[in-house]
Amino acid sequence: MNENNIFSFNLIKFDLRPYSKSEEIQRIINDHGMQQVWTGEEMFELKKEGYIFICVDSVTFFPIFYFNEKTLDWTTPMQVTNILADQKPIKKKKVKKPRTTLNLDSLLDKINESGMESLTPRELKFLEESSK
Repeated sequence: MNENNIFSFNLIKFDLRPYSKSEEIQRIINDHGMQQVWTGEEMFELKKEGYIFICVDSVTFFPIFYFNEKTLDWTTPMQVTNILADQKPIKKKKVKKPRTTLNLDSLLDKINESGMESLTPRELKFLEESSK
């Protein structure tokens, strides 16, 4: 997969708890224009298995997450799992710390607390130049 691909999901969360029939869910599916991807029967079957929330992509209507009331787990369907597995890890950018101004007193305190071996190469160089 091209590393320039970025996946972003805008979600629609369906709460299946208020519905007692697949026909009621089908009306919601029809109202959102999702009938090409879902049926009321499919969502109702998920409800019977303990799934109370279904989060779908707002454009494709493909499922992103399911929440199961019995197991208290969020699960992802295989489609999303495969998409995420194909992505390369995002490289972390190193953030340079701002250089602090060195002073002799703070270096001597550091040596007193932690010894000479605790000094960085930069601090050692500063200490050597300060002693001249």
